[in-house]
Amino acid sequence: MRASIGRPGTRRNETALRYFEGELLIEQVGGSEGCQRKVGKSKAVQISWQETRAGGNNRISGWMVVTGGAPGKLDGTQPAQLTVTSNYYTAHLNTPISLSLEIADGKATGILRETPAKLSFEENVCFWKQARLTLTEKTGEIKVSQRMREHAAWYKASRHESRGDHHVRYNNFAEAAAAHNQAIAELEGILPETHPYLSSLLIYSSKLYAKIDDHERAAQRYQRALDIAVRHSKLGADDPAFYRGWVLLASYLYLAGHVDKAIPLIERAARLEDQAKEVDPSERIRRCRGQGNIYIAAKMFDKAQAVLQEAVNVATNEAGADDVRTFDARAHLLTVLKKKKDNARFEAAFEPLAKEITARFGESHKLARESNEILGMHYYHNDAGDKARPFLESAFRGHLTPFDSATKAVIDNEDARSVLSTLLDIYIKQGVVEKDFLDQVRAGQVTLDDLPYHAKSGEMSLPTGRHVPLDWDKLLRQ
Repeated sequence: MRASIGRPGTRRNETALRYFEGELLIEQVGGSEGCQRKVGKSKAVQISWQETRAGGNNRISGWMVVTGGAPGKLDGTQPAQLTVTSNYYTAHLNTPISLSLEIADGKATGILRETPAKLSFEENVCFWKQARLTLTEKTGEIKVSQRMREHAAWYKASRHESRGDHHVRYNNFAEAAAAHNQAIAELEGILPETHPYLSSLLIYSSKLYAKIDDHERAAQRYQRALDIAVRHSKLGADDPAFYRGWVLLASYLYLAGHVDKAIPLIERAARLEDQAKEVDPSERIRRCRGQGNIYIAAKMFDKAQAVLQEAVNVATNEAGADDVRTFDARAHLLTVLKKKKDNARFEAAFEPLAKEITARFGESHKLARESNEILGMHYYHNDAGDKARPFLESAFRGHLTPFDSATKAVIDNEDARSVLSTLLDIYIKQGVVEKDFLDQVRAGQVTLDDLPYHAKSGEMSLPTGRHVPLDWDKLLRQ
């Protein structure tokens, strides 16, 4: 493909567009021990460029894209002397890579060598000391100008993606999501909608939004990725390959408050489960639990009870009646009674279960803490402080286990703070401590460890409502 540029009577510039694709074999790698495992691995590679000849001066400019690697900008005077420069947000990582190609009879072979950048302490980057390329020219088979446009957009997007990864490293997930949105915007209308890179950005950005509890946008991003996949599947929405996708999207929609939209998706996932590949019992239990939560939110309690009973059956058959997964499933099933406000039946069934869980697994076990907190909070909100106290005390002792003091526990652990806040309210109402107890703590007259939660009274992933009626700022500002 050639074009001429210039005015009549002048020496004309000649341009040619070329495109190659093939394989990159990693021969030598620098970096960590994990990087060394990449030696001998192959990656798909595409190269697109424009050759310009003007008055004997040749110039090659274009792009190299490697599966699973950062795209690079290609530059040089001839195929045997090219550089490839990546577009990382962290600029010192963009050390040019040397590329030498030999082209003959529609084939190209070459060597890629990288001089590593000096890394800062938090970076862990693999680099290619040497990789071998084996390519076939495909110039006449595709529209090279379009492929170059795609590669250019990919190159621009990679900088935003890299900036997003930088923010993730420091747990700045909102900024990371915004950066990935800019990466997606660079690709809109340029890459085919089925392109794996675009799909991966959509899915990853949905996870970033979930990290900051923006489940509305998490659902929108994931919905778009899944819709694209469904459009291009021969089986459509009922393709078993989408089982996990429907479960995740239903979860996002449920958390975003769109229960009506989540119900048909989680039910579709349930129908596809037996046809989906490698669905283990733990995964099935999670689907049942998610489906149960969605039904509970929709006040479809009979359906919730049936699907959560299914989780109990799966756990029992897989792990046995005495396994923690079975106790967890049983506890979750009983919360349906609580949501139905069938308090008598809930209390009669959940109290002995909470005691058995605590006796079997210990107060510090996550399921014991959660079960005791659920029951204690239930009694507290029903004005039964005497019944609530032993369960909340057990829950707090469980939270306290990793800490050397109650003060440290409530500063570092929100769950511990919520439980002790409620306990303190109970102690005040029972006349165990004075109303100004926190002021006394702040003044150094007493400590939180002076509270009577230490001695066991002999009484004995589930959501709970948080209750913080007291001014903890008085303590936490110390």
